[in-house]
Amino acid sequence: MRRQQRFQNFAFFALTVASVSGCFQTPYSTTAAIRLPEGAGGAAVLTSAVEASGRVSGAFDPNASYAQALAASSGAIAGTAVVFPPGALSIAADIYVEHGSDLSSSSALADLGLTMSNAIAAAGAAAIIRPSTDAALKTPMSLSLPLPSGVALELRLTSSLAASALPGLGDPSERVAILAKVWDPVAKELRTVLFPRTEIEVENGLATFDTMYFGAFQTVVMENPVTEKVEAKASEPITNNTGIAVVATTGIVPQESIATTETLRPLTFASFTLSFSSAARTATAQARLSESVATTSCTLSARDKDRGTVVWSSSNGPNSASADQSISAPVTPGITGLIEASMSCVANDGRSAKSDWQNLTRLCAAGKYGPDCVACAAGTVWDTNTLSCVNAGLGYYANGDGVRRTCNAKPENSVFT
Repeated sequence: MRRQQRFQNFAFFALTVASVSGCFQTPYSTTAAIRLPEGAGGAAVLTSAVEASGRVSGAFDPNASYAQALAASSGAIAGTAVVFPPGALSIAADIYVEHGSDLSSSSALADLGLTMSNAIAAAGAAAIIRPSTDAALKTPMSLSLPLPSGVALELRLTSSLAASALPGLGDPSERVAILAKVWDPVAKELRTVLFPRTEIEVENGLATFDTMYFGAFQTVVMENPVTEKVEAKASEPITNNTGIAVVATTGIVPQESIATTETLRPLTFASFTLSFSSAARTATAQARLSESVATTSCTLSARDKDRGTVVWSSSNGPNSASADQSISAPVTPGITGLIEASMSCVANDGRSAKSDWQNLTRLCAAGKYGPDCVACAAGTVWDTNTLSCVNAGLGYYANGDGVRRTCNAKPENSVFT
């Protein structure tokens, strides 16, 4: 394996991912192997604090001559572990491992432009790995993430049983990828990245890979294999599962600021409405937040309801302080299907709010119209008034009584409307 030269000894942490429960409905329990550099003689496990939320933190020693590890053993990200080789950071800092907001249902794939060519078939929980202050890795950290629920089991079963969970999609191990949002300290930019299967080692129900960046990471199984790394500028900050921005689009948020934000009451949507203009192909969202706040940005995302993949997003901001926030933007041409949308806003104080997904519209392919996406026969055209195909040249007129009538030619003293 690629890491055998660098990782020879093994230290075992009891990282229970899930338990087996009748009829193979959940993955096997797994004991994750945290691989340590040769000669390290074991890793110092940095667990100075384990919070009720499952967030784990530990103090990294930049002068240590041994590897240092941090692992989450409870909550949604149980089984997540990170190993820092000696000298990975040049400064002392607390390292945090915590549950992040779901990247697979965010604007991440839209950032990468992969929405129409590849969708996410399954996703694990997003895990955030971050320092307590602005810091950059000098050497890569090794990160292990549990595979999506059910996938770990599939890899242990016969091909006939494995195919039952993700029918028609072949061997899931070949379609494993890592979806991430990372802070690039050189470019000073928050990036969305999709790590390909060739950079990931899949073993014992875990996906393990090396990275030079702090951020949020999530194991995914794609519809099609990912053969090369894809990355682009991220449109939204990294937030944890409580809606607090921990890595902004401008950099890593200090833990002191995060702790202050966590004392504030959660930001929520009091109301949320959607509308869609077929003529302009424009989506509009209007929301009332639970309180008046200035926002760094608001984002409107649309996803294919059948595939569950975000296919488009648009952001605005900064926006002045108000409880009422709105965004309107044209939907990218070529997107088709039954579309639903969601809106999210990030306040200047680091809190964020996200609406539920609501039906927006059905977008038709070129030459098809209406809620059922019908094609008009030769000699007919789609009429937006009757929402039907009518003979070409038909018009509508009114005789002053407000009643709309169909005609083949404009009658005398009538006006087309």
